[in-house]
Amino acid sequence: MYYYNVVLGVSSAFIGTVMMLARIFDAINDPLMGMVVAKTKTKWGKFRPWLFIGTLLNAVILYFMFAAPPTLDGNGLIAYAAFTYILWGVTYTMMDIPYWSMVPSFTNDPKDRNLVATVARTFSGIGQGLVSIITPLVLPILSDGMTTTDKGYSASGFSKWAIICGIAKILADDGVEWIDTLPISMEQPYEYLEARDSDIVKLRKN
Repeated sequence: MYYYNVVLGVSSAFIGTVMMLARIFDAINDPLMGMVVAKTKTKWGKFRPWLFIGTLLNAVILYFMFAAPPTLDGNGLIAYAAFTYILWGVTYTMMDIPYWSMVPSFTNDPKDRNLVATVARTFSGIGQGLVSIITPLVLPILSDGMTTTDKGYSASGFSKWAIICGIAKILADDGVEWIDTLPISMEQPYEYLEARDSDIVKLRKN
């Protein structure tokens, strides 16, 4: 919101309206994405393809959110901000819904499911907290001489930081997805079992 309001000059009232409409759209989009994931059948399972595609698209849209063309102003800038923000939400749903939908597939034990979900949310919160702490420290460094705020932030600084965050996101999420497809050596004291009709794997002692 800071970027749209202070850097781009979009009114707070409009930004708040767009965010509210985006949340309303999520109420429709999330269940639809859940249905799409449930009906997905590929050799990579039903979750992995959407995690990969959603993460990649979300990282790309993240950059465009913070890379508004300098020639845009007025209604054009408002339309750009609204479009990229809503599109970012759509691509986030593409990766978020399958991510949390696969948790019940890990185990039938409710306690184990709660443990997996708790660990995932904990590290997600830690990651978000680190970004919140690092961002105000990095932005002045990445911003050029044409600063637009009293904190020394510029539009170029936000776009550069978005690129860095997008690349880190792809490496962290999609990188793990590809590593997860590598075969496990038979010499290890575990056997690699792939769950039927899903891309969830289980490790069990021999």
